[in-house]
Amino acid sequence: MPSFIVLFLGISLVSYLVQLNLKKKFEKYSQVPVALSGKEVAEKMLRDNGIFDVKVVSTSGYLTDHYHPVEKTVNLSEDVYNGRSVAAAAVAAHECGHAVQHATAYSFLQMRSALVPVVSFASNYVSWVLRVAYRCVSASSANRHLAVCRDNAFQPRDSACGGGCEHACSGLAGACRYHLWRDAFAG
Repeated sequence: MPSFIVLFLGISLVSYLVQLNLKKKFEKYSQVPVALSGKEVAEKMLRDNGIFDVKVVSTSGYLTDHYHPVEKTVNLSEDVYNGRSVAAAAVAAHECGHAVQHATAYSFLQMRSALVPVVSFASNYVSWVLRVAYRCVSASSANRHLAVCRDNAFQPRDSACGGGCEHACSGLAGACRYHLWRDAFAG
């Protein structure tokens, strides 16, 4: 297996585990009540930091919260916006933290904002790119085998095919299905 696929799978696994942990923590701390809603926490935090040009708005979805620096909005999912829990307060404060970073020209926020389109594109299309790459690699393996079958018509490549190879290779038209399957998935 190529190293980039191993790296991708490792990063994907870690990302999945972090996301799973975040959801579990959010569900746990959604049960702990506080006096202010997520919206009220966000508005207070913005006011306390002298930020009056950022709006706090509700957005659909589950844990879809984010700060939008161009529109100057703190977008809170409905559960966070209306929620009166430790989890809602924490998420609202976290997103307002990005607004505070933006207001103070925090350099890492500028870098993060520049990377958002790239990461968004990559997360939306990387699975499709990997599928296409896998199919291309699989197709090239099958094509190599077809060339071998064509050159050695009716002769099995190895005994794993069934010894006498009842379904012997017969060129492109009736290639040995065992070899095609084995080569496509084993590389």
